[in-house]
Amino acid sequence: MPTPTAQVQPEAPAEPSYTVDVEVPPKTMRGQEAIARVRVEPKAPWHINLDYPAKLRLQSSEAIELDATLLHKDDAERFDGEALVFSVLFTPQAKGQHSIAAEVDFAVCGDAACGPVTEAVQLAFEVGCHENDTGLC
Repeated sequence: MPTPTAQVQPEAPAEPSYTVDVEVPPKTMRGQEAIARVRVEPKAPWHINLDYPAKLRLQSSEAIELDATLLHKDDAERFDGEALVFSVLFTPQAKGQHSIAAEVDFAVCGDAACGPVTEAVQLAFEVGCHENDTGLC
């Protein structure tokens, strides 16, 4: 007689305790500085860990000049228990579709757990030209 075996159902993935959103200008202009934002918001009852060394790493092509490629928590536009917001200053130098690759490191904490997170995001945008632009447009 075969021995009965129990079937174990895998647990459903836990609901994320935060959201990461990216805000980019719908269209930028060649040679004109623009601002994008990376925003992390914990879901209640979670909160941002203010002791964690939060940071944002950025990488782009030569066609996009970044004001900085590494931003720390002291550089954040907002850093409190309810949100972490990094502003990304950049100047596109070529027309067309472009993106900036980003990784944001942060930690969220709740009553029973606290842990570091690294999220990869893309800041995608279109670059246009001014009518009087005689550069690469």
